Amino acid sequence: TQYILHRGPMLSARRQQTVETALRLLVLHLGAAFVVSDIGQHEVASYAAARSSGALRPEDYRSRERAQPGTIRNELQALSAACNWAVGFKVKGRPLLDRNPLRAVTLPIETNPKRPVVKPDRLQALRAVAADVDVTGQFGMMLEIAWVTGRRINAICHLRASDVLLTPDTLRRAFAEDGQDEEIAREWPAGLRWRAEWDKKGFLTFSPIPAALSASLMAFMRDRGVIGDGWLFAHECPGRECAVMKARADYLLRKAERAAGLPRMARGGWHAMRRGWATLRKSLPVSDVMLAGGWRDPAALRTAYQQADSRTVMDVVNVAG
Repeated sequence: TQYILHRGPMLSARRQQTVETALRLLVLHLGAAFVVSDIGQHEVASYAAARSSGALRPEDYRSRERAQPGTIRNELQALSAACNWAVGFKVKGRPLLDRNPLRAVTLPIETNPKRPVVKPDRLQALRAVAADVDVTGQFGMMLEIAWVTGRRINAICHLRASDVLLTPDTLRRAFAEDGQDEEIAREWPAGLRWRAEWDKKGFLTFSPIPAALSASLMAFMRDRGVIGDGWLFAHECPGRECAVMKARADYLLRKAERAAGLPRMARGGWHAMRRGWATLRKSLPVSDVMLAGGWRDPAALRTAYQQADSRTVMDVVNVAG
């Protein structure tokens, strides 16, 4: 309760919701009277068993009946983050916890995680049916932004016209207004601003875009009369004041996959495009890939996004001894 009260407002809205759900499940399983510092391997194992069996699940109808190891690990890491915070947060001069009990336990891991990637041939098949799937052109534009920038679909859905920075001058002005180093954008002809409230970690970032995407975005906004803080992808609602939600984007992607005759990718979706973007850039400096794609942790980029590919693995074994 103290963590949500004091730390919650500093998290992005989506992250706060995720953390609240995870902590609510843990309280439901352990009991409100359970002493946090008594958590050990047994409690972690019993929680994992309850989540993986489906005996314990969120009230959200969209949640899976049986949680995967990765999901369970993320939920326990939310508790660990709260415990780390509690060690440094004092009430009447004393910390809420003297240590983080989860540091002494082993969290569940996903032994064979499914992390498929979208490759150029699959992208071309989706492009070919984009106009048929969505006559408004929104899906086709989302597809291009996702492939060129590697950003998460939720952030793409919540772009505003004012986040599309089509000249070097508007880029520099936006950097200055947000207290960012303008020098990093010196070679950028155009770019996009990714707002903190729609970022998974709550950071405001910018990324460059090439001339082709810049021209497509300009035509897209002109045809639809989108200006100022208007949503780039507006839903059909009174006043066009709501952004297209991620669920709508997911639906359009599945519809396009069926129309193109593509097999559904297990654990794929829009995130497979982000993995594909990162994998195509394995040979480039990690710091530059991180900035362009919005990563904060190089380990996450290398292990969860940049996947092995057939040609590079073959090159490895073909190296002469």
